[in-house]
Amino acid sequence: MDTRKQIFDRSAPVVVGGVGGSGTRVVASILMELRYYLGDLRIPSNDNRWFADLFFQRPTCLTSLSGISQVRIFKALELFEKLMFRRFTVPAGNPALWIKVIWFAAFFWNDLKVSGRVKILRTGFSYWLRDIISSEQLNYTEFVGWGWKEPVSHIYIEYLNEYFGRMKYIHVIRNGLDMAYSNNQSQFYEYGGLFDAFVPDSPAIAPERGYLDYWIKTNKRAIGLGKRLLGRRFMLLSFEELCRSTKHEIERLISFLDLDRRDVDIERLCNIVRKPKSIGRYRDQDLGIFSPEAIRAVKEIERT
Repeated sequence: MDTRKQIFDRSAPVVVGGVGGSGTRVVASILMELRYYLGDLRIPSNDNRWFADLFFQRPTCLTSLSGISQVRIFKALELFEKLMFRRFTVPAGNPALWIKVIWFAAFFWNDLKVSGRVKILRTGFSYWLRDIISSEQLNYTEFVGWGWKEPVSHIYIEYLNEYFGRMKYIHVIRNGLDMAYSNNQSQFYEYGGLFDAFVPDSPAIAPERGYLDYWIKTNKRAIGLGKRLLGRRFMLLSFEELCRSTKHEIERLISFLDLDRRDVDIERLCNIVRKPKSIGRYRDQDLGIFSPEAIRAVKEIERT
């Protein structure tokens, strides 16, 4: 595929986020096929490891959305940006960068769980050991742009938009009732408290009520912020629509990214999308556990 190179602008990443399990993985795969650089260090779901290690685990002191420190977020984003724009930097080539990595891990999130501090140290040094002989700068000519996929990015939309002034954000959404019965609920357990999501106080109460409450509150917030702060740089992408009208949704994505349709192999991109058997799983469940207000909220969000 011969996609013409655009200006590679550090202030204009393409970010993919959403509630965990929404289908962000396939969107990341499409972006990589379009030759977007999403980082060298990714887990199998295409989450960017650097961003995940810096941002996924919620600091214990962060008990409200208003309690997020812009200074801390910007320092973390500065470090993340430097890590992203080197294929790899050995300590001999730039010791100051690795000193910052260690300093960040040890002191910056000093209120983060011990496992979180260890995680980013382990990530950094495992990457160093794996590529010790390489200090290659990122080759911009290989890509049309850059960005990352990490579902929890939606939590930080305001700060990402301020730090990366020309970023584009793709918010992937999947049917809330389906999501309530997903096994991927790690984001709920990390960030549910920030949104006052319903937490059952008894094993007899279905946890799915809490999962749906989190889905409703986070998606309402992300969509509202995206439209207000980013405007045309915000895209809401329905996973169900992507599976149902694949070509149309991919063409919409290409338009959003300002790519030339003539340079893109649409059929090849369509072949990346696979409809999972889990779509519509809520139909086999007792939806009586959810309030009428919650059901209405799901429908309203899907009509957004």
